[in-house]
Amino acid sequence: LVVGVVVEEYLLQQVVVLRQHSTRYLHMPLSESYAFGDSTNDLPMFKTAGHCVAMGQHAKELEPYSELITDDADKGGIKNALLRLGLICPAKAQ
Repeated sequence: LVVGVVVEEYLLQQVVVLRQHSTRYLHMPLSESYAFGDSTNDLPMFKTAGHCVAMGQHAKELEPYSELITDDADKGGIKNALLRLGLICPAKAQ
């Protein structure tokens, strides 16, 4: 039971951090935020973010929320996704 509470609190923190950073610090709507994840514990974040990217060997439950599936993080997945989404310039990604 205690583990469940800790996990629920962690998942809630993901969503709160996403909302705070998107709106308060970056001054942009959640619809313009991006979430990267590979596990079902990322579902609350995926349901909140405007854009979602599933990483590598991800949980299939993320796919309905994902606009892109990229490589594993240790294979450059985030950089590759940012390039494919046109969010970074190839020349700057080296």
